[in-house]
Amino acid sequence: RLELIGAPVLNIVWDHDRARFRKLLTQVLTSGRERSTSGLHVTTQSGTVLTMDVNMMPVERTERTDGAMAVLLQFGDTTEKRHMEQQRLRSERLASLGRFASLVTHDIRNPLAGVKKTLERFGDRPELQTSPIAQWFRDLHLTTDLLLGMIDDRLDVYQESYSDLPIAVSHFPVRTLFQ
Repeated sequence: RLELIGAPVLNIVWDHDRARFRKLLTQVLTSGRERSTSGLHVTTQSGTVLTMDVNMMPVERTERTDGAMAVLLQFGDTTEKRHMEQQRLRSERLASLGRFASLVTHDIRNPLAGVKKTLERFGDRPELQTSPIAQWFRDLHLTTDLLLGMIDDRLDVYQESYSDLPIAVSHFPVRTLFQ
């Protein structure tokens, strides 16, 4: 607040918001009615960019102002509120994406389990026990098991029973992971 008080208003409004600000100010001066805008970006002397809601209120013409209309500008800092709103939207999108991934993963798991069962049945047939066919079935069975394991891991993450558990993020050297 202290950095903005007394500063020429057109010097603190961001360039890309300046035309909108001037238009509203002109409307207040010509109509004599209050106007407001939201999402106006203002730069402080220290370089911090704030998001503001601005109310522009005309003040009666007086002899003291030589008959010119003065406009009272009321700035309301909404930077933190907008930041929190963006975080909320981001969280909702991630949750939605998580639910979608869970549905897709579940839908893939069922046909893959059917493929695994079919491979097991084929693998038990004596005429398919010869090389290289037997090795192909073992490879397919192993690959199917790996895919089902990955899908089960994904499903575990998205299960409702885990929804209240916090996700812990930790940093560690990649070398430790490989060791």
